[in-house]
Amino acid sequence: MTRLRALLFALATLLPVAGPAQAIVGGSPAGTDMISHVVMIVSDRGSFCSASVIAPDLLLTAGHCVRKGANYRLLTYAGGKPVLSPLGQVAIHPQFDAGAYDTRHFTIDLALVKLDTPLSGYAPLPLAAEAGVAGQSYRIAGFGLTAQNAGKSGGVLRELRLEGAPPISKVQLRLREETGVGGACQGDSGGPVLRDGLLVGVLASAVGENSRKGCGGMTGVALLGTALPWIRANAAKMGVSLP
Repeated sequence: MTRLRALLFALATLLPVAGPAQAIVGGSPAGTDMISHVVMIVSDRGSFCSASVIAPDLLLTAGHCVRKGANYRLLTYAGGKPVLSPLGQVAIHPQFDAGAYDTRHFTIDLALVKLDTPLSGYAPLPLAAEAGVAGQSYRIAGFGLTAQNAGKSGGVLRELRLEGAPPISKVQLRLREETGVGGACQGDSGGPVLRDGLLVGVLASAVGENSRKGCGGMTGVALLGTALPWIRANAAKMGVSLP
């Protein structure tokens, strides 16, 4: 892990902490059943994201994680050592608006990433569309930091359970830690959000307590919801048939 953490420290942070998400604050090391579903994407502009495996050669991540203007690589392990591999085709949802976070508007922050070489040792997550449910328990995971700007803490897959919170929309969901501080942070964007074992969204944004800049307050989720037909159609265009 030392080499990976050194790489992530050099990569710095994903994006402004008040905007698109960023490692799980208050989380614990991910269980073995989660590890096989999440990978990392790194870029040459000093950023990194998590990504959810939805087919052996297809990832679902946040749209802001793979915007034009940088070169991206898949980061996996072989024999316990980090391996960088090129990405294939990328499709960002046409309704993703990078400026929406600055104006606090909802946006469909989703992207598909086709891999040139299928993953080995990973398992696809089943997809589900829902509008988000206040009060329900959601399981999240990501490779991000454990606190704002704590670069050395990244690179370890962590998970946490959060509760759905209002307001609810068809494209985005807010999550909170009911009894304390906890949630997404830098590097978690694109990580899975599960309810009853189904992938209902990916991590997309984070703020600190009382909506201040930081991590561990409210966590934003880009829901599959209305985007699921787009996901299936574009996966098919990439030659991937989703169940």
